[in-house]
Amino acid sequence: MKRKNEIEKELDQKEFENEIGRDLAQQYHQLSNKEKLLEGKNKYVIGVTHFFVTIAFFEVLYWLIKTLVNGISLGYTAPFFELLFPFIHFVFLIMGIYSAYSLKSPIIYILKLTPNGWS
Repeated sequence: MKRKNEIEKELDQKEFENEIGRDLAQQYHQLSNKEKLLEGKNKYVIGVTHFFVTIAFFEVLYWLIKTLVNGISLGYTAPFFELLFPFIHFVFLIMGIYSAYSLKSPIIYILKLTPNGWS
């Protein structure tokens, strides 16, 4: 019985090591892909691209949500969205500036929250 427990512990340890190895390989692969994408590119152009893509993505998402909610509520929520308009766009502007500065898009973070993970 003791030997069986030792064997199970060894198998669990090997499985854990294999999982760590796979995770490290995946992280290395993602990092090398990112380096290949950014290699030889002007970081300011990439930053401006991140800025405009982030703002455009969230503007379209906001418009879709606003249109669907206003359609379902027969327009009763229109004053709410008009009140929310400047605050939401200020948040979009901050997100765009952050994505340009950090060269990381919040869109990727949101896509990673989806069930398949968008690894």
